Amino acid sequence: MLNVTAARATEPRRAQIWALSGGCVLALAAVAGPADAIADRLFTAHMIQHEILIAVAAPLIASGRPLLALLRAVPSARRAAVALGRWPLGGAVVRAGRRPSLACLLHGAAIWLWHVPPLFDAALAHPAIHVVQHASFLGTGVLFWSAVLHPGRSRDLGRSIVYLFITAVHTAVLGALLVVAQSPWYAGYALAGHAFGLTPLQDQQLAGLVMWVPAGGLYLIAALHTTRRWLDAARSSVGRSERRRAAARAPAGAMPR
Repeated sequence: MLNVTAARATEPRRAQIWALSGGCVLALAAVAGPADAIADRLFTAHMIQHEILIAVAAPLIASGRPLLALLRAVPSARRAAVALGRWPLGGAVVRAGRRPSLACLLHGAAIWLWHVPPLFDAALAHPAIHVVQHASFLGTGVLFWSAVLHPGRSRDLGRSIVYLFITAVHTAVLGALLVVAQSPWYAGYALAGHAFGLTPLQDQQLAGLVMWVPAGGLYLIAALHTTRRWLDAARSSVGRSERRRAAARAPAGAMPR
């Protein structure tokens, strides 16, 4: 019996390790090697990079609970976390970082700001800025997905659905703007000429479709999964309330069924 219980207890942790490892591998594969070389010439490939970081690698890393993994593995990190929690300003920062509304705002700001043409062109022209761009996408993505996938209370899953919907809508709007634009937005790709048989405008339109449709579908899947978790949590809460009321109405000394 104890072995079965121990096996069940290790299953979630094993799944978290696989999710964390898979997310890190995907993030590295998206920004290194041939993928990055192609993305320098093709905006669509660059957009696929971004969506892998934001909508695939980030939720996997968030599902792996990287902070908990760090605290379990490194004793000094646990001590630092305790010290940070005791410090008033540090505690306020930690609580703010766990607020889904703030995580949604920071993640949305990163997505929109980095697609402003001067900033995007700067990232294309300077490798260091490009690294910062990718790091901000992945970092705010992990923060966002951690907040919506692991809210402090199960009843807050309803809010997570709202934030997933908001993110799906505003990223779809940005993708649609790229699709309907009459001219290329980014000089780095406009001046490169034809690449892989696409004109710069066709390349931008295809990149916008990548952000609009497949990425939006991933947010929809996450919202449906979160809705199921929310409904399950609500049913469990109702069941507990009914059992408590039944126990309160039971005669003294009677054993609740």
